[in-house]
Amino acid sequence: MRKQIFLGVLSLTLTMVMGCAAAQAPVAAPIEEIEVETTVEETVFVEVELLVVEPEPEEVVYGYVALTFDDGPVGKTETLLEGLSERNVKATFFCLGVQAAKYPDTVQRIVDEGHQLANHSYSHLNMTKVTQEEWQEDFQKTEDLFNQILDRDGDVTYWLRPPYGLINRSQYSSVDVPMVLWSVDPEIGNYWTPKRW
Repeated sequence: MRKQIFLGVLSLTLTMVMGCAAAQAPVAAPIEEIEVETTVEETVFVEVELLVVEPEPEEVVYGYVALTFDDGPVGKTETLLEGLSERNVKATFFCLGVQAAKYPDTVQRIVDEGHQLANHSYSHLNMTKVTQEEWQEDFQKTEDLFNQILDRDGDVTYWLRPPYGLINRSQYSSVDVPMVLWSVDPEIGNYWTPKRW
């Protein structure tokens, strides 16, 4: 008999991207539940969202699916990486610095297996409740840790996802790396737009 688990710790968003027109509002399809079998005789259920963006004609990218995972790495990330590897699937991992410090080998494995490592802050702070200097230090601390774990000299750009999707106008305008948000919170299953200002 197979054991059923739910990925509550990792936030999974499956996004169908039809273009990259940042100024246009996305149209989201309803959440569907899919079943994914893993090699350790467990069944993992994840919620998926199809996000269709109306692109500018010169920015059209067809057939691209992006998987993103937040708040890790955690112990189950290794199992997740095994499943992605078996299926030859790549993902973006928006990792917390505090978790990366606990699982440096997993951070290294994420990169070694061709996945994208991205910054989700060090301590999962709410950016709208701290000063500009505080949140920048928190994200820089994570970036420095990534570079230390991966033996990099700082020449890599890590994408950013603000915790809770909360960011105000002045913070948003000061971010100089690609920022990735979402339109459905898979934890609560409701459609929402992350607060930007």
